[in-house]
Amino acid sequence: MTSAASIIEKANDAMANGDQTKALEFYDQVIELEPDNAEAWFCKGTILSSKGELKQAVDCYARSAQNAGDRAPLPLYNMGNALQKLERYEEAIDAFEKALKIDPTMCDAWINRGRILDDLGHHAEAIRSYDVSLDIDPNDSMAWTNRGNSFRGLENYKEALASYANALQLDAADFKAVLGSAVCYAHLGDTKKALDMFADLEHFDQSWVMVELSFVLALAGRNEDALKKIDEAIAREEDIPEAWNNRAEILARLKRHDEALASFDRAIDLADAFDSAWFGKARLLYNLGRKAEARSCLDYYFKLNEGTDAALALKSLLDAEDKK
Repeated sequence: MTSAASIIEKANDAMANGDQTKALEFYDQVIELEPDNAEAWFCKGTILSSKGELKQAVDCYARSAQNAGDRAPLPLYNMGNALQKLERYEEAIDAFEKALKIDPTMCDAWINRGRILDDLGHHAEAIRSYDVSLDIDPNDSMAWTNRGNSFRGLENYKEALASYANALQLDAADFKAVLGSAVCYAHLGDTKKALDMFADLEHFDQSWVMVELSFVLALAGRNEDALKKIDEAIAREEDIPEAWNNRAEILARLKRHDEALASFDRAIDLADAFDSAWFGKARLLYNLGRKAEARSCLDYYFKLNEGTDAALALKSLLDAEDKK
């Protein structure tokens, strides 16, 4: 009788030769012989994930983790990544946390947990996740960059700069750390330094550079230039929530309020959990005297985010209005 181990060898050979279809057939044969074979389930999940069949991949990783014992963190980690791509964020966090319960030193799981928390607006909790990872491996430039991004989300630009600096000490070519640093300098008032840094970044010719540059131009008082830059970015990729949010902020500076509100709404349509757009819309509505609508947007913002100083200040203003 053919053993599962010998079939796995054939499957691995097929994978080495780039024949995923044949490999998948072999892994299915193994599963038929041994329904609890963690390796076969894991490898099948990896193939399905590479094909974009993420829901089936999640099921395979779950079956693998059930039977993998102390090797379960790897399928749980891959399961978390697949769930993140499916935008099943809470389940993804749960998968990473299950992996970390077994192996608390798994830095990649701490980092990916942090990324999801960041995307959900839980920046302070994301920082705690990155800090654990950095305690384990302080030389991980990606963790430092992500930590900087989280502090940016909290509008703590000095702390963000410090994290980006650590990242750049480890990897001077870290594009995201340079980009984040430039934006922080702009928010801290040094728009000249920021724009000088962007002069070195524009050769990357990426939509993200244009998105970030647009708001730096606005902070430098060049609102018309900023609008042209963000519209250029949107013409390339129209489904970036941050681009529509920046466009809204720029339009608000130009007193084009209806267009600004429409752009905030477009950002929210693309990513309902995009806390910055909810706050920006709330602030603009408040400034327009539409305080009930502002309150509604701000309340939703606080469901997504612990609150920056600016958001807490707006909440205080609205609370004072309610008491009149």
